[in-house]
Amino acid sequence: MFLWMAVAFLFILGPLIVLHELGHFWAAKRFGIAIEEFGFGLGPKLVTLFRRGGTEYTIRAIPFAAFVRPAGEDARLEDGLMSAPRKARLSVSAAGPVMNIAAALVLMWIAYLFGPPSYTQVSVTDVVPGSPAEASGLQVGDLVLQADEVQLSETGELVSYTHSHLGEEITLLVERDGESINITVTPRRQGDFNPEIEGPIGIGLAPTAGPPATQGILQALGSAVTDFADVIQQTVAVPGRLARAVRVRVGGGYEKPAVPPEDDLSDIRLLGIYSILQVIAVSLQTGIMEGYWFFVFHMAGGISMFLGLTNLLPLPALDGGRVAFVVLDWLSERLFRRRIDPEREILVHAVGLVVLLLLMVVITWQDIVNPLIEFPGR
Repeated sequence: MFLWMAVAFLFILGPLIVLHELGHFWAAKRFGIAIEEFGFGLGPKLVTLFRRGGTEYTIRAIPFAAFVRPAGEDARLEDGLMSAPRKARLSVSAAGPVMNIAAALVLMWIAYLFGPPSYTQVSVTDVVPGSPAEASGLQVGDLVLQADEVQLSETGELVSYTHSHLGEEITLLVERDGESINITVTPRRQGDFNPEIEGPIGIGLAPTAGPPATQGILQALGSAVTDFADVIQQTVAVPGRLARAVRVRVGGGYEKPAVPPEDDLSDIRLLGIYSILQVIAVSLQTGIMEGYWFFVFHMAGGISMFLGLTNLLPLPALDGGRVAFVVLDWLSERLFRRRIDPEREILVHAVGLVVLLLLMVVITWQDIVNPLIEFPGR
């Protein structure tokens, strides 16, 4: 799996980061802002590939990410970034995230051209000895089609249904060797099983997918736009969901009332580079080994959208923070007849960069000691 993570960086995450920097590069060149260096990687410079148009193209020691260094980013130069008009600064700062967001739509469109699975089913991959599943007669290879009257197409749907019916008898419609049979099972209550190693029924689950259902150019575009809009809507809704979740928790005092599923963010966590590469690696392995290229391109689109929207957050050192300073500079000039001192802005971004790097170290450490996905050992 670590080999897949390396492939994920080389062919998915790395190119998306370079694409982001190309957005900054293109916008800067368009507005006549000199670019001193386009670096591949971070850390000390290893080699200069070539010089062109006043820009030095280099390879750095740490093979992660890329960067564009405009002239005048940390000093006032006539053709530098800080002395450029607000329109130019705004465009250069926003171009990287916009490039990622635009790429996300294209990648999702390509994904639907390959086509999602024509259907998905829930397959039993393991039956724990002595569990309710074994007692009821469930077997490895069974396809669970329904739980009572609820149609199932994803493993999470069966997991949620069983956890909401602990101690209650449920009837599973199972397909086995082409025949449909009903199996009655009672999920164990909390305390009657070890949730660290098994679930209330005692089965392992995996999705089983049908062949890809390819879509035409226009249909694929419509599906991609729908997914694209859904991601935007969910992202915009996150602050409100966080506020509601906190309000419910705080307002409930010591008894912490039940939180609606859409507002239950108890499992939310910040993801670092390690976890992101894990997610990409799993999608790559599934897509390439099983022939579902939809998962590869759709996942790449999601990661590209994540990079774009995250960088638009109005935080110092991020592109969104630089956009925010352009807006604040305009407001300051309109309201107080004076502009923000560029040196102060530079200082704020420098401090923000240090804080951001420290946060990245902490998140990466959490990713390693508490991985999002536990890869099985040998």
